[in-house]
Amino acid sequence: MNLMNWKVNLMNIEIRFDQNAYLVISLVNSKYSKTIIKGEPSVKLYIKNLNHKQIQESDIIELFSPYQKRFGSDENKNLEVKLMTRGQMKGQSFVTFSSVKAAEAALLDLHGYEIYGKPMAVMFAKSK
Repeated sequence: MNLMNWKVNLMNIEIRFDQNAYLVISLVNSKYSKTIIKGEPSVKLYIKNLNHKQIQESDIIELFSPYQKRFGSDENKNLEVKLMTRGQMKGQSFVTFSSVKAAEAALLDLHGYEIYGKPMAVMFAKSK
């Protein structure tokens, strides 16, 4: 089976591989119709569109820690959270898990989740 031609539609979600064989999951026919996963899965997530006037690091930990506890390779390891509070990066955050499985589960569940009146955009962080 050629991965480039593989595509699945589930309700409002389209799952496919792009020309670089990266997994792409898109929401279709919704107000958030855009790609939510693109790139190589990793343990680090990039979150943007956070309400920088209200969001706290403790809010991020509360939202993402259940995935670390359930899917993390080291249940005792805490999440590594970096919330940007100044400059052009305010309203953005990085969350690092102990396993890719935990990061994938969090991404799929929390992309578009509304917190303080704004839907979060969650994606895999690009490697440097």
